[in-house]
Amino acid sequence: MAAATAALCRTVESVLVATLPAIFVLPLISGVYIPREVLPDALGEALLFAPLSSTIDLMRSGWTGELSAGGVLTRSALAIAWTGFFARIAAAASGGSRAPEERPAAPRRRPRAPLNAVFLGEGAGIQSGSVRGAGCGAACRSPVRPH
Repeated sequence: MAAATAALCRTVESVLVATLPAIFVLPLISGVYIPREVLPDALGEALLFAPLSSTIDLMRSGWTGELSAGGVLTRSALAIAWTGFFARIAAAASGGSRAPEERPAAPRRRPRAPLNAVFLGEGAGIQSGSVRGAGCGAACRSPVRPH
C-alpha cells in the first residue's frame, strides 16, 4: 500500500493526506478496534476480504491458534493477493519497468562567501580590524589578546 501511495502521489503533503483514511479506516474494518465477531454475520463475512483483515487474522491466530491449516493458507493467499494488487498499482503508476529518465544537470550556483566574511563585512569592502578573516567579530580586534 505504501508503494502504491508513493507512486500515485506527487508531493509529500499529498501522501500524508492520502494515507490518513487508510490509517484510520483499514484497522477499523479489519477487526483491530472492533472484532468482526461482534458485528452482524453478513458484515463480518464481507469484511474478511478487507486489505488488512488477513494479516490481523494471521497475527491473532499466531497468538491464539484458532485458525486451522486451511484457514492459514486461505488468509495467506488473500494477503498475497492484496500485496500483488497494490504492487500492480504501484508499477502502473510509476511507469512499470522503464529505465529512469535522464534528468538535466542542476544549474551551478555562485559560491558563497565564507561565513566569517559575512559576519565581519569583508564582502562589502569593510575592513575587519587587525585580524582579517578570523571570524570572531569584535573580540579579534582587541589589541590585548586576539582569539
